[in-house]
Amino acid sequence: MEAREKPAKAGATASPAPSPQPSPRGGEGVRVARLVAGVDEAGRGPLAGPVAVAAVILDPRRPIRGLDDSKKLSEARRETLHARIVERALAWHVVLVEVEEIDRINILQATLVGMSRALAGLSPGAHEALVDGDRLPRDLPCPGRAIIGGDGSEPAISAASILAKVTRDRHMAMLDALHPGYGFAAHKGYSTPEHLAALRRLGPCPHHRRSFAPVKLLLDQGVLF
Repeated sequence: MEAREKPAKAGATASPAPSPQPSPRGGEGVRVARLVAGVDEAGRGPLAGPVAVAAVILDPRRPIRGLDDSKKLSEARRETLHARIVERALAWHVVLVEVEEIDRINILQATLVGMSRALAGLSPGAHEALVDGDRLPRDLPCPGRAIIGGDGSEPAISAASILAKVTRDRHMAMLDALHPGYGFAAHKGYSTPEHLAALRRLGPCPHHRRSFAPVKLLLDQGVLF
């Protein structure tokens, strides 16, 4: 499932970067801006809900102050920055990889698939992708570099981490309304004591990851059914 919070900017053109480089597709002597996208995810570890992956190309003419790893920011600050990113970025795209796919191909592969989909959804497309972490998907639509700790050092990755986190948190709040009793709005699907107690009391809902311990362990033990 893909979740774009607003349509890509129709007819958007590249903003001149401070030090433009020749485009791989540019003609001889033609110099155009090199578009670099940041890519990051949110929600690899929870027991429930999708993993969200975002790709962002920032506009150098419209800088955004305060970008950082989303985990270091308060919820209020993330919401403020989210609004600025979607309004000022040259391009952005967010995808949700749902539980069924996570259980089928595992969370790592689901995250890598989400990265490729998020990048493919950018318009204009990126010439290069900066990906948080130590792995790159094999089928990226452009060259890429994996950067450990990139969500705290590369503004475009920071922006992607914020979009992914806010999108997923909002989605978990929606699931909380659909499936009351689990506390999704509070713990976002992570394995808190409250969440584990609710699992034992209520059993899993359709949005729990059956391939994840302790959900799988409890299922194997026949505790949940």
